[in-house]
Amino acid sequence: MPENPVEIVVQIGNVSITYKGDRSFLESGALQVIGEMIRLGARQDITQDPPSATQTDEAVVSEPAKKLTTKTIATRLNAKTGTDLAMAAIAYLAIFAGRNEFTRQEILSEMKSATGFYKANMSSNLSKILSKLMKDKLNETGKGRYSLREDARAKLVNELG
Repeated sequence: MPENPVEIVVQIGNVSITYKGDRSFLESGALQVIGEMIRLGARQDITQDPPSATQTDEAVVSEPAKKLTTKTIATRLNAKTGTDLAMAAIAYLAIFAGRNEFTRQEILSEMKSATGFYKANMSSNLSKILSKLMKDKLNETGKGRYSLREDARAKLVNELG
């Protein structure tokens, strides 16, 4: 049994490490390991499965296995309105493109890419659409910049499974 036992769990993206042992490791090697995790977590090509939710205090939301287009997302979400299509575009940007933040123009471009769903009047209504979504699905992170709220992201991941 270590003299000064500690237990830590570090999770960055899909990379998770649990350490149980002597406190001296935290003082000597932990920062190097955490730095390596950050470097690995920043890479786009990590394909490891996410850690088990039973090992952390919060449930881990796993990402859908396949990359979907905005049009496919709109189909799966049964998008009927501009708000629905905007959510499909935001889901694409946040979940499949891996973006933590996106602009109004990026949302509009993704909406336009969903042929058969996009209508020209959606562009002029985008301010109203985004205002509606900011009530419970989006955060405004700066002027014309948005991020998807974690609870909304988890719901979308579940729906798109």
